Amino acid sequence: MTRQMVHFFLNSCYLSGRKKPLERNRILFSCLNRESSLETEDSLLKILVQAITQTNQTFHLVLCCQKDRKIHFISLLSKIYPKHSYSVCCENSSTFYSFLGRADIIFYDTVPPEIFAPRTRQLLIYYATTHQSLLRLPFLMADFILGYSKEQIVSVEQNLRLNGLLRNRCLYSKYPNKICDITVMIKILTSYLSEQYFEKQKTSSKKKVLIFCSDLRRNGITTSLLNLMQLASSKEFEYYFTFREESLLDDPTRLSLLPEQSPLLPIYGALNCGSFLETVCHSLYIRFHISLPIIRTLTQQIYSRAYERFFGKIDPDTVIHFTGYSPEFLLLFQSAKAKRILFVHNDMKEEYEEKHNFHLNIFTFACRNYEVVAAVSQAVKDSLKKIDPHLTNVTIIENAHDDARIRALAQQPFTLDKNSSIHISLEQLEKLLSEGKKKFITICRYSAEKGQKKLIHAFMTIHEKHPDTALIIIGGYGVLYEELVQYCDTLNCREDIVLIRNISNPFAILKQCDLFVLPSDREPLGLVLLEADSLGIPIAATDIPGSGDFLKRYGGYLVPNNENGLILAMEDFLAGKIKPLGIHFEEYNRKIVLDFWNLIN
Repeated sequence: MTRQMVHFFLNSCYLSGRKKPLERNRILFSCLNRESSLETEDSLLKILVQAITQTNQTFHLVLCCQKDRKIHFISLLSKIYPKHSYSVCCENSSTFYSFLGRADIIFYDTVPPEIFAPRTRQLLIYYATTHQSLLRLPFLMADFILGYSKEQIVSVEQNLRLNGLLRNRCLYSKYPNKICDITVMIKILTSYLSEQYFEKQKTSSKKKVLIFCSDLRRNGITTSLLNLMQLASSKEFEYYFTFREESLLDDPTRLSLLPEQSPLLPIYGALNCGSFLETVCHSLYIRFHISLPIIRTLTQQIYSRAYERFFGKIDPDTVIHFTGYSPEFLLLFQSAKAKRILFVHNDMKEEYEEKHNFHLNIFTFACRNYEVVAAVSQAVKDSLKKIDPHLTNVTIIENAHDDARIRALAQQPFTLDKNSSIHISLEQLEKLLSEGKKKFITICRYSAEKGQKKLIHAFMTIHEKHPDTALIIIGGYGVLYEELVQYCDTLNCREDIVLIRNISNPFAILKQCDLFVLPSDREPLGLVLLEADSLGIPIAATDIPGSGDFLKRYGGYLVPNNENGLILAMEDFLAGKIKPLGIHFEEYNRKIVLDFWNLIN
C-alpha cells in the first residue's frame, strides 16, 4: 500500500471514530515522543493511574506508542494498572486514529495529525516534552497545558500576543521539576466529570472579531485594514488576526504593522486534510471549478474541521475575510458559528477575467452565504451585480484614512528599504527633488489597469512643451516594473522620469511633488487620493467609477480616461487651474468607524 493510500486509510479511521458517540471514561494517552519519560516513579502516566484510583470511576486507558516500545508498555501497565482495563496500540495504526476520534479524554505529547479537530466535550491535555518548536504546537486546542514553565508560556504569548490566553490553561505542579502532581491530575479528571466545565464560559466582556489579514504586503487593501484598525479600536471589541504562516516567512516584520495588543493566530500545515472522497471532491471544486452541491458539502466538511482545529476554543463572535482573494479562508470562515463578513475592494468580475487571481465560484458562493458583503464604494457594490444580480446582503464601508499617520510619515527623511528598486541613483533622485521643476507623481501597483504607460506617454508630450517638469512613479509589487524601466530608458526625457518600487514611506517624496495624477482604468476608491490630500497636494484623475465618484463628491478635477485627458490635466495644473481638495478627514472617518462598529456589533 502506498504512503498516500495509508494516509487516506488512517484519515478514514479517524473520521469513522469521530462519527461515533464519545466513549465515556475512555482515555487516549499518546506517548509518541521518545523524550517522554513514563517509566519513572513521578512520570505523568503513573500520576494519571494514581488519580484514577482516587476518583472512584472506571476508566479504560488506551496507550499509544512506537511499535518497538509496545511490549514494554504492556508490561508496565500490567504492573501499575492491573485492576483496570487498558490496551496498547501503535502510532499510525487504525486503532489510534479511531480512538483519536472517539476517546473523550486525550493526553498528547506531539503535534496531533492534521486531520484532528477537537470535538465538543473532548478533554484535551497537552503535556510537555523536549525538542519541540513551541510556536508550532496546537496549544489553542488544549483544555489544559502541563509541563511548561511560566516563562516558556509567557514567551509564546508574547510572540503571538495572546494576552494570557495560554496561562489560563496551564496547570503547574507545586513540586520543582515535575510535569504534574496528583493534585493537578485530580483537578483535570474532576473537570472532565463536571458538566459545568463543558458549558461555554464567557472569558471576556469584549466581543471577539477574527480577521483574515492575508500577507500584509504593501498594497491598498493592507493600508485600508491598518487604517481601519488604527481608528476602530474600542473597549467593546477584541480583534484577532489570522494568516498563513508561510506567507510571511520572507518578512515576518510585516506583522508589526498590526495593532500591538491584538492576538495573532497563524495557520500552519494543511487545511485540506480529509478522507479520499473528501479530497477528490476538494480537487474537483478547487482545481476544476465543479461546484455541485455534494462536492461543496464534502469539501466544506474538510474546512469545518480545520476551523474547529484552529479557532474552536477562541469562539469568535464575528469573522471578517478582509481581502476576498483567498479561497481556503473563504471556505474556512464559511464554517464559523459567528457573523460572517466579506470585504470586497475591487470589481472582482473584471479582476477574474483579466488575471484569474482568485476562485470565482468560491467567491460567488461566499457572497451569497456570508451574512454581510462590505463593498468599499458604490462602484464596487454595483460591480457585484455582474457576479450575482440578486445579492441583497451588500453594504458600503468606505476605506478609512489615517490622516495623522500620513502627515507624520511625510516629515521623515526619505530612505530606501533593503528590497527597494530605483532605476536611477539615489543622488540623482535627491537632485531632482531639490530642483525647481514641477513634479507630477502617481503611486500605484505596477499593473496594466493602473495606467502608468498611458501617463508616461502623456508626460512625454508635456515635457516637450515644458522641459522644467518631471514624473515620478512609485509602486509596490507588480509585473510591469522592469518593462517600464526598459521603456523609459529609450525616451528622450528619461532623465526626468523616475521609477521606484517597494518603499515603505513614499510620503516623504509625495510631499515634495506638485500634482498627484491617478491614471487608472479601474479603481474602486483609491486611498492614494486621500493620502495626497492629507499633504495638500492637488489631484487630477481619470473619470472612472469608484475613484471618479469619490472625487465628484469633493469637487475634484476629472478628465477623460485617455492620454489626451492626462495631457489636459497637467496643462491645466501648470496654468494654475487645479487646487487641493481640503477634505475634513475627522468627519470622513467618524462615519466609517461608526458603520464598521454597527456592522460587527
